[in-house]
Amino acid sequence: MEETIKYLNEGIEREEFFEYVVVATGFFAKPNTEFMEKFNSEKIEVMHSCKYKDGSYFKNKNVLVVGNSHSGCQLAVEISKYANKLNHLFRRPYVVIPKFTLRE
Repeated sequence: MEETIKYLNEGIEREEFFEYVVVATGFFAKPNTEFMEKFNSEKIEVMHSCKYKDGSYFKNKNVLVVGNSHSGCQLAVEISKYANKLNHLFRRPYVVIPKFTLRE
C-alpha cells in the first residue's frame, strides 16, 4: 500500500510515494483528525501521533510525518531510526537545534 502525496518545498511542487503518514497535528495529545480525512485510507495507512507506540512499526517503510510541534519533532527523530525514508512536512520554516552536539 502506498499513495502519491503532493506538497510544496521552497515553492516547488514535489510528488513522492509514501506507505505511512503520521499526523502530529493538534495540541499535544488532543487529536486534530480533520487533516487525516484528506488521505485515501485504502492506499495508505494514516496514524495520529496519539496512537504511536514504537518506531520499529515503521521499519524499512517510507514515512511522512505531518506537523512540527512537540509530537511531530519527537516522532520524526524516533521514526527516522527505523524508516527506509522519512519526510517531515510542516507549514512554516523551522530551525531545529540539536539537543546534543558533537565536540571536536
